[in-house]
Amino acid sequence: MKKQVMSLLLGSVVGVSSLWALRPGDIAEELSAVTWLQGGPVSTKDANGKMMKAVVFLRTRSDNAAETLQMLQALNARYADLLQCAAITPDSPADAAALLKQSGISAVSFGTDNDFSLTGKFMESFPVFPMAFLTAPDGTIIWCGEAADLPEAMENAAAGKIKPGEQRKLAEHLDRMLTALREGKHDLIAGLSADALKLDPGNAGILRLRLFELESRYRFKEAFRTVMDEIKKVPKRARLYMLAWELTVRHAELAHERHELLEALRKADLRDDEVNIITWQLLQNTFDADVLKTAVALQKKIVSEKEGLSAVQQASYDTTKALLLYRLGKPEKAYEIEKNLPALWKKAGILQNIPAAEKRAEFYKAAAELGK
Repeated sequence: MKKQVMSLLLGSVVGVSSLWALRPGDIAEELSAVTWLQGGPVSTKDANGKMMKAVVFLRTRSDNAAETLQMLQALNARYADLLQCAAITPDSPADAAALLKQSGISAVSFGTDNDFSLTGKFMESFPVFPMAFLTAPDGTIIWCGEAADLPEAMENAAAGKIKPGEQRKLAEHLDRMLTALREGKHDLIAGLSADALKLDPGNAGILRLRLFELESRYRFKEAFRTVMDEIKKVPKRARLYMLAWELTVRHAELAHERHELLEALRKADLRDDEVNIITWQLLQNTFDADVLKTAVALQKKIVSEKEGLSAVQQASYDTTKALLLYRLGKPEKAYEIEKNLPALWKKAGILQNIPAAEKRAEFYKAAAELGK
């Protein structure tokens, strides 16, 4: 299971004045230049005035390409009557076809833009991938940002909580923060981020850039406190807990700050899938008793045996359950769960997860036999 929370490649974009050629409030370019390898054609507008469209630009050989397609397929299923997703790559048709074969994803329209003609109209000349654009039925862009943040944006859009005017202001703030970062104006970055986070508490792009700036100056405690303050504002925003957790993993001096985070996690009212992802990440740390206790407490919140779970949900929950059993010294029980997961991932259509499941099953089996 890969991390669901992907970080902006900030170190690569310090010299960029803007991440987007199009912003919220602009009319999206049509996708007429795309050569569709799967599904399509897709328009950025909906003739019936009902469907929103999500367009994601990605590179086929990046580590998170298959994961991005998996996320889009899940969004298509979750918002079947409200959203149509499409992925576009400037890479070759051969590379695109190889990614589709590797990922096993079949329910997402996927096409190529070999000459960058369309990609450049959405993004600046030095784009960051994968980048997503969400449009209203009339083709107006209502949100843009990293593809990893698209599920959260879509959830807000479905609830009518996205305002294109506010999103445009946030995009402008992010551009100004990038310029200030390049010029070393740290006080300006602090002010801009504070203003933006008042407008949209916990905003992903703003917060990541602020954390990058603070970490680059070794202000780790301030970075941690910044995230914890946002958690207090929006306690149901799961990725904020992951941001805080990752800070404590990257910087050993923050280890003693974990107690506050773990306590907040145990009290948090999050969805089962979010709790599962966080539990998986906590279990990567094997020598902190408080972390292990929190993982056990979180796992108890997940209803992993109820009827109606999809194959993807069941496989995800069981993967975490098996790892927890192993961490608790029960490799035999871990193996009994994990040995069934390759078939379950195949049923789910997530073929890229099968090799890792097979290796974990082999490992748990060996651990059980060696411990006898």
